[in-house]
This record gives sequence, structure tokens and C-alpha cells, in this order.
Amino acid sequence: GGGQNPAYRFTSVPRFRKNIPLAMVIIQEIPSVNRRIKHFLFLVVLGFATAAGGASETDEVQGLLKDLKSPDYQKVWDASQRVAEFPQHEKQIVPALVDALKNDWGQCSGDIRDSIAFTLRELEAKESVPHLLKLLQSGKTIEHQCADCACCFLPITPSDEISAREYDPFCQQGVLMTINKFADSSHAGMLMSLVSSGVSRAELLVTLGEIGAPVDDFILRFKDDKGFDVRRAVATALGSVKNDSVAIPALIQYLEDPNFFVRWAAAHSLIMIGGEKKIP
Repeated sequence: GGGQNPAYRFTSVPRFRKNIPLAMVIIQEIPSVNRRIKHFLFLVVLGFATAAGGASETDEVQGLLKDLKSPDYQKVWDASQRVAEFPQHEKQIVPALVDALKNDWGQCSGDIRDSIAFTLRELEAKESVPHLLKLLQSGKTIEHQCADCACCFLPITPSDEISAREYDPFCQQGVLMTINKFADSSHAGMLMSLVSSGVSRAELLVTLGEIGAPVDDFILRFKDDKGFDVRRAVATALGSVKNDSVAIPALIQYLEDPNFFVRWAAAHSLIMIGGEKKIP
């Protein structure tokens, strides 16, 4: 019908390709056809299947790219995940995903941006980092609104934390995880600006600690933040800054922090940098 999604127009092609073995058998069993003609027919069948398959893939990608521009959040959400199946078309897909980040939908906008970011991460789209940072600057939501969130259950007691044994500062949030994976020292300025303005402060402090830029003094500005999540992030970041003379004294102080989770993060960072050998 006229309203059919273009991504699903070529359902006849896979059906044809599944019937290739049957076509081969039929050709083989025709008694009145000599070997040369049979060989020619085999090549015709295989050539058509290859061409049809290529056309199918290209048109499916084009259909998904069209869906990314749709005002229908369900189409966009589905397309943002399915384009990851076609990494060979990333030169078309990545700009379309980045462009879609700017849009708003009637509902589930945060989930869609999360899905887009995960796909960018899967496609190894390092060039998407400035666009994701600008998304954070814009104030558009990146929070889950429709799907279950990864951090709906957070450790409440020390025993919860010990049982978990692993601290995920990004709570499986696609935008922040993708930034953390691909950000480097060239993004330090934008990251520090966002942290200073309070945008995703805890998460981006962890990223700053990992990018290899000389930002340890900046991270230490938030050492005494009122939010334990920020102090915990500082403790985590200090384990990655590669500046023991700055990190170790601050981490030792954190061992006396009133919040268990901050103390836990500080101890973990000290162990990571071999701090247990240098504690006076």
C-alpha cells in the first residue's frame, strides 16, 4: 500500500533468494538442456540474486534513513537501532543519526537520543563527540522517559555496594557512555564548561579523568562538593589522572569522607594507582 514503510518493500527478495537452491535443482533436472546452457542459466540465477540482494540492502538503508526524519517516534526509535546492522553504510548513517539528535518527538525523546548514541558508539563514530556535547549544552533531555532505566535500582546500603562490586557512573546512559568512550584531550574545554555549569557534572568529571589532559587541578575544584555523587566521581577520576602527587593526598583525605560510597571509590582508586605502597 501507499503507506508502507520503504524499509519493508523488498520482502520478495529474501523469498527469492531462499528459493535459489530449488531453482538450481530444477535447472539441473531438465533433461533436454545441455551442460553449457545449464551453466548459463545458473549464472543468470546467481547474478539476479546478487543484484537483487544489493538493491535490497541499499533501499532498506535508504528507508531507515528516511524513517530517522519521521515525526513518528516509534519509526525513529526502531530505525536508530536497525541502522547499526549496516556498518558498511556508516558514511550515510552517522550524519543522519547526528542530525536526528537535534529533533524532538511527542514522547520518548530521551530514549530515542539514548538509542542513537548507542548506535553511534557501536559504529565507532568518534566524530560524534562534539555533537553529543552540544546536545548536553542544549538542555534537551537524554533521560529515559519510556523504557526501563538502568539505574532505577541504586545501591542504598554498603552491603548493596559490596554486592554490586562495580560502579557504573554512567548508568548505561548512551549519550554519556559514548562521550566517555571517544572523548580525548581536544574535548577538554567543552567538558570543563559543561561541568562548571552543572550539566552531568559527576559523569563528565569521570570522563575528564580519563582523557589524558592536564585537568587534575580542575577536578580538584569539586573535591568538597555537597553532592556525594560528585565527590565519588572526583575520587574515581583521580584514579585515572596519572598525577600521583595530586591524586594521592586528596584520595587519602577521602578515606575519611562521611559517605561510604566516596570512601569506597577513594580506596579503589588508591589501589588502582598503587597508592597502598605510598601511604605514609
